[in-house]
Amino acid sequence: MIRACVLFGGNSTEREVSVLSAENVSGGLNRDKYNVKMLEIAEDGNVGWVRELMDWGPDVVFPALHGGAGENGTVQGMLEVLGLPYVGSKVLASAVCMNKNMAKAVLRAAAVRVPRGVLLKSEIGTVEAVARAIGGSGGGSGFPLVVKPNNGGSSVGVEIVQNAEGLRLAIKNALKVDKEALVEELICGRELTVGVVETRKGLQALDVLEIKPKRSSFFDYNAKYSDDGAEESIADLSEDATKAVQRIAVRAFSAVGCAGCARVDMILSESGEVFVLEINTLPGLTKHSLIPKAAESRWSFANFLDMLIESELWRGGAGAQSV
Repeated sequence: MIRACVLFGGNSTEREVSVLSAENVSGGLNRDKYNVKMLEIAEDGNVGWVRELMDWGPDVVFPALHGGAGENGTVQGMLEVLGLPYVGSKVLASAVCMNKNMAKAVLRAAAVRVPRGVLLKSEIGTVEAVARAIGGSGGGSGFPLVVKPNNGGSSVGVEIVQNAEGLRLAIKNALKVDKEALVEELICGRELTVGVVETRKGLQALDVLEIKPKRSSFFDYNAKYSDDGAEESIADLSEDATKAVQRIAVRAFSAVGCAGCARVDMILSESGEVFVLEINTLPGLTKHSLIPKAAESRWSFANFLDMLIESELWRGGAGAQSV
């Protein structure tokens, strides 16, 4: 029997999603194979969870954490110090992908197309100059633009702005969520997402999903987690286009050194170019999340979770004994 600890909670803005992911993961693990323990990281920052984790002594940890210290490499670093195998990307990839600006720098170096943007660490007086410097899809003015917290997920704090006044307010709002704000050109087109899964046989790209929000202009927090927030379906693309998008997703996954499973969010522009928007190293695993939906054509949820754990145990040399 493999002792698997599902780690959840924390104090990020995505705590609620973490709880839902953990409940779904815990319920999906095969009890004939796993002795499962759900362990909460307190919202107030209390580190008692570390002692509890050490006392229980799991064979593997399954982080169902989103945002903040749970996804930026901090918790991953603690697990490394404790010598515990854990599912998902390791310290460096976690830290890089949580920092959207840094992730885009790595992707550019790997010849992956990403939107132009400017990183801001404080509110600014002349936002028009920032807009013109980015040179967005609105011509000389640079508008419309996208403003987002540089470190974060689930589209928390993301806004699309059409003018200087909106940009100034959006920057102020983003800086309430994070110490840095990222302002980017708005790429108009089709929202696509591809899950990439690491198996013992290599990297596999899941089906290309297209996302069509029903009540918002983009795939925001409510669209992601409400029952009827968005229409998500396999993208109607040619076979060649599908393979091209999947190749880009795998290249992005590899470029930043991801492990386990990650979700690569992209835009297929109106001119046919594919832009990578971000990489989620711990994508949501709730009943409404995209990765479980994309994986269900190949594996049951239980088998999908089992494969992620098996790959991690095999990577650590424990596969022959534990799986």
